[in-house]
Amino acid sequence: MIYITVGDVGDAAALVPVIRELKKRRVVVRVYADPQGEGKSVLPKNRIAFTSTVGSILKIDPVESSPWGELYGVEPDGLGTLRPQKYGSDCKSEPIWMGRSQPHLLVSGTSGKAQKLHLNAMHEAVRNKIPIIGLEDFYLTSCAKELRRAPYDRLIVMDEDEKRNVLRARKDLKPSQVHALGQPAFDDIPKLRRQRNLIRTKFRKEHAIGRKEKLVVFYGAASYQIDMRETLDPLLKNLPSTVTLIPQFHPADPKGRWWVRYVKNHFKRKPPFTVSTVGSIMKIDPVESSPWGELYGVEPESLGTCRPQKYGSDYKSEPTWEVGEVSTRDALTLSSDLVVSQYNTAAIRSSLLGVPTLFIIFKSVQKYLAKRGLRKPYFPQLNPQHPIALAAFNERDFKRHLATLLYHPARTMRSFARHQPHFRRLTDGRATQRVVRFILKRMRP
Repeated sequence: MIYITVGDVGDAAALVPVIRELKKRRVVVRVYADPQGEGKSVLPKNRIAFTSTVGSILKIDPVESSPWGELYGVEPDGLGTLRPQKYGSDCKSEPIWMGRSQPHLLVSGTSGKAQKLHLNAMHEAVRNKIPIIGLEDFYLTSCAKELRRAPYDRLIVMDEDEKRNVLRARKDLKPSQVHALGQPAFDDIPKLRRQRNLIRTKFRKEHAIGRKEKLVVFYGAASYQIDMRETLDPLLKNLPSTVTLIPQFHPADPKGRWWVRYVKNHFKRKPPFTVSTVGSIMKIDPVESSPWGELYGVEPESLGTCRPQKYGSDYKSEPTWEVGEVSTRDALTLSSDLVVSQYNTAAIRSSLLGVPTLFIIFKSVQKYLAKRGLRKPYFPQLNPQHPIALAAFNERDFKRHLATLLYHPARTMRSFARHQPHFRRLTDGRATQRVVRFILKRMRP
């Protein structure tokens, strides 16, 4: 039996493929989600049953029966009052163990935004001598302040570059405890690369984006960690007037709606720019006509189905667009001419997909990444020895790189393509299999 704890969206993205594969192999898995994290919204969409709690998940007495069998849990405050909280479409008559039989392993995400459940579960696992495996979903998430002393017996990281970063940042871990196995959430990258032209053509056609029209997508980090204006203002000021911008803000950012309005207000003052939102990850739908052009969007809950919503006085009903299992975000990334971000899994992913990607790493972002233990150039994808993306550390760099990637990308992208093999551990499509084999091996006596 394996217990798995999920915090934010990054945790869920990395762990969902692992959970599915473990269940295929008939391993008993119990999934717990932190109610303070956005990961709990991802699990039901993937038909994964879970218990929502930040309290102890071990040694808790049963409370009451449920329609689908025995169900145990704790209230989010973890203060000892027990109430069942199990969610998902595949809830069956499988009682959750709370002190009756001991799990073989605890597999923990490394969320830096919702870590209370992770810490409580690891505390109980140590008390009960249960091995702990941590799974990173991004660079140095296991080294965030809250998790810096997390007692991992083994830690799975994305690649060898990250392994070196972790060993430098965490002196309590030995090289034999850190394993570079890839990122399960990236296993669909080979397929997406093959389908890139088809996805780009269909997405642009259904959203009335011209074949030669320049499309820039901005993926924002959480604004409470950095100075968002420091990044947005240079982007909005230097973006050519013929370009369409689609801003996306982090689901953990409580000011996400405010930043969408901030971008809109900028373009109201400075037409004829076009601003679009395509299924904002803050779940913000456009609800008004745009005085500066056409405004498009899709349902934010879409998992592979994009429903165009055209707003304005000339609103028309448009057909639904199907792209199989391709997510809205991936379709948007593959359809763009440039992805811009401070630091974000979506930006790392776009660089691995071969989409022109520009990181804006100004002072506040540098300060935040330094606290995490990252050093310049901060990500392996930006290392001058094997770059597959560009980074701007000041506004002068930003202007130069923006012009290069937006209007003269061919030479730069050919150079990036030669370095893609360095990241084959992240893009070979086999990370889930490696992680599952590793977990099963640790289960054996």
